[in-house]
Amino acid sequence: MTSETVDRAIDWFVANASDEGTLNLSFFGGEPFLAAGQMRRAASRARALVPVNRRVGIVTPTNALAMSEADVAWCRQSDVELAVSVDGGPDTPGRRFSDGGSAARAIAEAVPELLRALPPGSVMARMTVTPANVGVFCANIRTLAGLGFEKVFYLPDYGAGWDEPALALWRREHERLVTWILGARGAGKKLPELPAW
Repeated sequence: MTSETVDRAIDWFVANASDEGTLNLSFFGGEPFLAAGQMRRAASRARALVPVNRRVGIVTPTNALAMSEADVAWCRQSDVELAVSVDGGPDTPGRRFSDGGSAARAIAEAVPELLRALPPGSVMARMTVTPANVGVFCANIRTLAGLGFEKVFYLPDYGAGWDEPALALWRREHERLVTWILGARGAGKKLPELPAW
């Protein structure tokens, strides 16, 4: 996207937004931090165009692997909320590199440092549940909590072929999740927020 297109998009966004509440600017498309300069440009322009007393929230998905130290610093300074695309632990099938290799281990290794570098609550896990990984859904939630995520947002892959055995696993794993939640609460342990729950 050219800088001119970014400027026109932000101008349109601000001009057509409601006059009330937070303006939420979200980035998408592959890995947004591969175009970090354009993200910064868009965020800066949006904040310059709205009144000082109005908040511009910035949310972006990321796999956390293309982020430089400067990107992390910008997120911290600009109050950016990250949704890390991670489906579980290092051995969970799902996220892939462009060469087809699994990105799960690299993402799981990058997450703890990212969570330490950014303010609490500004990084959430964004997990996709598929027929291929639904059998370890509860274990994946527990792994993400163990990595330090305070919020885990999960959604099923609606376009996947959910047959009866996969749906049975979905039910079983939610029962396991309930058991874990009740046990952890009873023991006074801190649990991640589960908005989809």
